[in-house]
Amino acid sequence: MTDVWQQAHQMAPGKSTSTITWIGYDAPQNVLTDSPSPIYAMDAAPKLNNFLDGLQTAQGGDAASHTTVIAHGARIEVTVVSGCFRAPKGTDLDKEY
Repeated sequence: MTDVWQQAHQMAPGKSTSTITWIGYDAPQNVLTDSPSPIYAMDAAPKLNNFLDGLQTAQGGDAASHTTVIAHGARIEVTVVSGCFRAPKGTDLDKEY
């Protein structure tokens, strides 16, 4: 996480930069049998969406913030992030990786 912050800070000199690790969902316990199921991602997407909404509010709104989400790991994490965009309320991400 420190490396991500350092790179982001170097790319935005003179601006306030932070990195946050979100571990707010029930991850699959067995990679072989549980991770193929989309239920983990579909359950987690609204939680990530709410978390991102809270961050945006704390930062002063859409115009006052720049948010990038980096998903790491198996297919489930990418599906969680993508699920935010399919959620009824959606999310205001500037970038998604």
